[in-house]
Amino acid sequence: MADDLNTVAEKMAEAANAFLESLTDAGREKATLPIGDETERRRWYYTPNERAGLPLIEMAPLEQKAALKLLSTGLSEPAYNVATMVMGLENVLLSREGFNAATYPLRHGSTRFRDPSMYYFAVFGTPGDSSGWGWKIGGHHVSYQYMLKGDFVACTPAFFGSNPAVWPVPGGLKLRMLAPEEDLARALLAKLDADQRMQAIISPAAPTDIVQSNRSTIEDGALPLVAGAMMGRPRVESEDQARILLGMTPALDEVLRFSPRPKGLAASDMDEAQRDAFTKLVQLYISRVPEAVGAQYASQLEPGAMDGTAFAWAGPTDVGGPHYYRVQSDRMLIEYDNTQNGANHIHAVWRDRQLDFGGDVLAQHYAAAH
Repeated sequence: MADDLNTVAEKMAEAANAFLESLTDAGREKATLPIGDETERRRWYYTPNERAGLPLIEMAPLEQKAALKLLSTGLSEPAYNVATMVMGLENVLLSREGFNAATYPLRHGSTRFRDPSMYYFAVFGTPGDSSGWGWKIGGHHVSYQYMLKGDFVACTPAFFGSNPAVWPVPGGLKLRMLAPEEDLARALLAKLDADQRMQAIISPAAPTDIVQSNRSTIEDGALPLVAGAMMGRPRVESEDQARILLGMTPALDEVLRFSPRPKGLAASDMDEAQRDAFTKLVQLYISRVPEAVGAQYASQLEPGAMDGTAFAWAGPTDVGGPHYYRVQSDRMLIEYDNTQNGANHIHAVWRDRQLDFGGDVLAQHYAAAH
């Protein structure tokens, strides 16, 4: 039987306190941030940047175990498995990049750039505090943030990535870390008729990255902040070159630019089988978190809410080509992009326009209480 929301919150608080208690005084000082630090609380990356908090590399083995236990309280079992495998992919990426001499930016310049131990944990406020507290994990291709107050647990932005997206293993087999994120979207596309596909496919070319990038708020009019140079192909040294390679143009920028009104094909224009396929895609992202946490978002899957939710695809539909999709409603935003490194590098995020980083709930309560 799945835990209820109160039990999930209690487990998070217990694990967060155990994590902090396991640390040295110096480690605890790095890992703990004030709940009122709105700037840092809403800062997130999915690139290998230095972050606030304490990275695994600075933890002793038992401290690392406590950190990973905390991580497990915020994810479903399948998603925890994905998170740890994404971390391990840093070793695969290190090999693919020829074990080069690059080092991690800024403070950790003495360590290697692709490093499974460069994942940061930060706790905001006092775990279990009824006035609100939070925690987050951040590193290359894993970024989750949680804010808790009473029976409220916010969990977005919720990001996974995979580089490579597909890689070989013995026996002639290939592993695909985020296969369902692609396959369920393609299953929906396959169910659409010709007219619906014309409406759903908004651009023949895909953007260089998810459109909202790592902005702290979902911004109307947004386009990707950076990409291009990270495409990972020989002689692609700038964003302009990457855009040319993908077939992007200023006109297509306007098509892909984020707008308050969802683009693509609305669920209200889908038949029952198509809506079922669409709902399964959305449920996949929500299923990354514990069941009770995901249940808070169940209203977004109800028929009335789904009617106004739209699915948009960009790029060719052939498997292996660079592609992007967006799921958008008045609150929800899901973005998936696989264009970099020869369309073998995925970014996939679930966001909530109202409740990313806990929305204003914690900030308002903090101001009232102090």
